[in-house]
Amino acid sequence: MKGRFRHFFIGAKNRHYQSETKNVAPPRALTRDGVYEEEEEEDDESFYVGDVECIVDVSFVSDADGNPGDVKLMAEKARMDEGKLEKMRERFEKDARAILKLFVDASGGESDSSGNFNVYDRLRENLGDDFPEQLSHAELSVALCDDAYIQALNKEWRSKDAPTDVLSFPSGGEEEGITAFGPICVLGDIIISVETARAQAEEVGHSLEDELRVLLAHGFAHLLGFDHELGEEEEKDMQELEREIMVALGWDYIKDGGLIDRVSSSSSASSSSSEASKKVLVVDLDGTLLNESSRVSDRVAKALLEASKDDSTLIVIATGKARPAAKAALATNPLLKDSRIVSESSPGIFLNGGASYGENGVPLIDDALPVECVRKAFEQKYDEEFALTAFTSDDRCLALRSSPFLDELHERYHEPKCEILATVDDIIAQSRGQVKKMLLIGPNKDAVDDYSSEFSKLFIDAGDGALVTRAVATMLEVVPKNVDKSRALSALLDSLVLANESSDRNYRLVVVGDGDNDAGMIEFAASMNTDGIEGFGVAMGNASFSSRNAASVVLDETNADDGVAVAIERFIL
Repeated sequence: MKGRFRHFFIGAKNRHYQSETKNVAPPRALTRDGVYEEEEEEDDESFYVGDVECIVDVSFVSDADGNPGDVKLMAEKARMDEGKLEKMRERFEKDARAILKLFVDASGGESDSSGNFNVYDRLRENLGDDFPEQLSHAELSVALCDDAYIQALNKEWRSKDAPTDVLSFPSGGEEEGITAFGPICVLGDIIISVETARAQAEEVGHSLEDELRVLLAHGFAHLLGFDHELGEEEEKDMQELEREIMVALGWDYIKDGGLIDRVSSSSSASSSSSEASKKVLVVDLDGTLLNESSRVSDRVAKALLEASKDDSTLIVIATGKARPAAKAALATNPLLKDSRIVSESSPGIFLNGGASYGENGVPLIDDALPVECVRKAFEQKYDEEFALTAFTSDDRCLALRSSPFLDELHERYHEPKCEILATVDDIIAQSRGQVKKMLLIGPNKDAVDDYSSEFSKLFIDAGDGALVTRAVATMLEVVPKNVDKSRALSALLDSLVLANESSDRNYRLVVVGDGDNDAGMIEFAASMNTDGIEGFGVAMGNASFSSRNAASVVLDETNADDGVAVAIERFIL
C-alpha cells in the first residue's frame, strides 16, 4: 500500500494494546464464508451520478498477519452476530455511496437536494487548480478491520505501535497527493477499526453506525487533502468540512458532531467539569428491561445490582404496569427477588405516569380517568376476541367477562388477577371512581391496528378526555389525557435531585425505553443537556419509530440481547 496516510485519533482513556505484527498485507476482501477472493473481480455494483460512473467498495479485511480471516471472529470482536455485522456493512456501504455522490456533485458544481453548495465551495477553495473537473469515473474504497490490523498499519506508516480509529491513504501518495485527481478519480482507501469505533461509540453514547459515519466523514476529508494537524487554520477548515458533510448527508443529528468537534468539546469539558455526582437511571419494563419471555435476564439483573451498589445512583422503573406487577416482574430473576428497586418506600413511575411516587414512596401524581370514559369503554360492543380491563387505584384489575388474554395478563405480564364483575356500575363502584387506566387486548397486532382509530374516537368528547397509547403491539392503553411518563419524570426529578441542590452538582440522566409511550421521556432526557445536567435518551434496538426518533442514542441491542445491561454498562457504571 503506497501512499501517505491521513489520520485523526481520539483515544478511549488512553488505551494501551499489546500485539505482535508482521508482514502487513494490503486489505483483501473476505467473502461471506470468510474466504479470501483470490483475484480482483470486476465490480458490477457501480452507480451513476449524472454521467459519472461511481464505484464504492466496503469490505472486511484480513488480520494483521495476512492469514485467511474469519468473519465470525470479526463479529465477536465487534460484539455482534454475523448477520447483524453484514447488515451493518451493507448500510455503511450506502453511507459511503452517499459521501462519494456528494463529492461528485461538488466536483460538477452541483448542489445537493437541499441546495447546499458549502461542500463545493470549501473543496474549490482548498484544492484550487487541483480541483477535479469533468469527472467520468470516481472510486472509493473503505476497509473495515479489527484493532490488530489497523495497529500494524499505524506502526508501519506512523511508527506508532497502537490501534487507532481511522487511517486514510489518498491514491496519489506523498509525492503527488491531491494532484493525482483527474477525469478518472480513484480517491484512495479509508481504513476503520470496528473494534475501536465500537469502544468510542460506547464512550460517546451513540450507536456503532453513528460512529462509523463520523469516522467516514473524517477519513474522507483527509482523502481530499484536508489536514487538521498542520495548524489552527487548517484544523478549522477541516472541522467546517466535517460539519458540512454531515449536514448535507443528514447526519447532523449525531450528538457530538464530527470528530474534530468532539475532541474540541471534550477538551473544554475536561477543563471545566467533573464526573457526574448524581446518576439517575430511568428504565421501562416491557420490551426494554424484560426480555421476550417477560423475564429479567441474569446479565440485566447483575447490571442493575451493580448500579444499585452506588449511593449516588438512583434507579427508577417507569412502566405502564401497576406497582405490584412491576415488583413481580423484577422478581422473575432470583437475583432481584429481595431488591428494593420497586417497593412502597421507593420512587417509581407506574401506569404510564398516572401513579408516580417520590422519595420514601410519597405520591406525586395520582390521576384517574373520568367516569364517563370508563362507562363508554365498557359499554362498547367488542368482538369476542378482544378483552377489556380496568386498573384501580388500589391495584386491582376489574372486567365484565373473562378471557384467556386476561389470564395471560396475570400469568405472563404479572398484573393482578382480574376480577369479573356483573355491570359497568359495579366497576365504577368497586373502583370508587378511581380507574387509573384501561387496557384493551386484541388477538394480534393487525387486529389492534385496525381497531385503534375507532377505539380512540370513544374518548374525544368524554369528560376531560383520555389518551390512547401503546406499549405492547397487541394492547391499547387508555390513560388520563395529561398522563405521560415525561410529565411524571419531570415531577420526580424535581422532588428527588433537582430541587434545592447546590448549583455545582452535576447530574447524569439516562432514560431507556422502546415503546410509543416511552418516546416523551426519552426525548425529555435527550434534550436535557444544560445547567449541569447531562441527559441521554436511549432507545432499544427493538424500539418503535417514535422512540428511535426521539432518542439521542439508539442501541444495536434489543431486549433479547440484554440491551438494558449494555446501556447501564455504557452510561452508569
